[in-house]
Amino acid sequence: MTTAQCNFVNVFFIACAAVLMVTYLYVYNNLITTNIQFKKGNEKVAVAHGPDYDDEKIDMFVEEEQIRRASLLAKYCKSNGSLHANSLKTFYFVVYDKKKIIYCRTGKTGSTTTSRLLYNLENGVNLNAGAMKTSDSLSKPRLLNSYTEEEIALRLSTYFTLLVTRNPIERLASAWMSRFLSNPHLRYNEQYRSMLQTISSKESNVVKETKGDNMTKQIPFLAFVRAATDNKKKWENRHWIPVSDACSPCKVPYDFIAHTETLADDLRLFLRKVGVTNRDHILPRTKQRAAAENLPNIYGFIPMEDVKRVIRKFKSDFEMFGYSYEEKFLEILKT
Repeated sequence: MTTAQCNFVNVFFIACAAVLMVTYLYVYNNLITTNIQFKKGNEKVAVAHGPDYDDEKIDMFVEEEQIRRASLLAKYCKSNGSLHANSLKTFYFVVYDKKKIIYCRTGKTGSTTTSRLLYNLENGVNLNAGAMKTSDSLSKPRLLNSYTEEEIALRLSTYFTLLVTRNPIERLASAWMSRFLSNPHLRYNEQYRSMLQTISSKESNVVKETKGDNMTKQIPFLAFVRAATDNKKKWENRHWIPVSDACSPCKVPYDFIAHTETLADDLRLFLRKVGVTNRDHILPRTKQRAAAENLPNIYGFIPMEDVKRVIRKFKSDFEMFGYSYEEKFLEILKT
């Protein structure tokens, strides 16, 4: 190979490397230099349950994490409380009068698991998920909006309050997968078909057909993201409303903040906090979250501007609960 050819090869490889570096920096910069300025969170990973699992050490770790979460929320509310002055949405709050517990229930945060645990706790039973779904004789707990104003104030000031939250990026993916892709919730495609208005004709080729009585167009993730991050009331739903909007964390003094990512360990400590012992058999097991495994496939083709819409819409959730959007999206890019 001549000197000229060698020089050409060297220049070629240097140019390729430069292009890759510029591309990476561009994507990274787009993620972290939006108009939204807030600190990166410190999201914690679930504690592994192995042969060396130590109840006491794990409880100590989770206890420390509770202190961190409460401190982070208090700090946020001190600086941003005026942004959350809306009236309390009492229909999101479930009341368990026997155990004096109030739970703010939002979808895709482990609400089915948490509700089952609280039902079993309230009624002294140990029903599994299947029994909870098929039984017609189960008494439904009351919602906070069914009480008088005086009764609401009394319960909020004296009952143990519980909130469960989740990284919004993963929660949105989970909501779309379970409500628009999986039976028996395919009806959501019909109920929210107006979401298709958010995508152009050029983007409509990603819309598929779903089988059913009336062949309904499936809502693609792009349309779902645009609708879920919009402020239109017709597209609001408990499965994707920001937890900060539904649960009013700057108004309600929460005694316990659980994360879906560490739910099994959090609920174990929660039982201790409400004075329940020898009921570990009603605790959920740690399990893989399908949405977490599918994030690269779901978000991989979403335009950067729509990624920014997610960050803007769930800004408060990221900040007050200590989640990091940078880390989560960089994980997706690396996959």
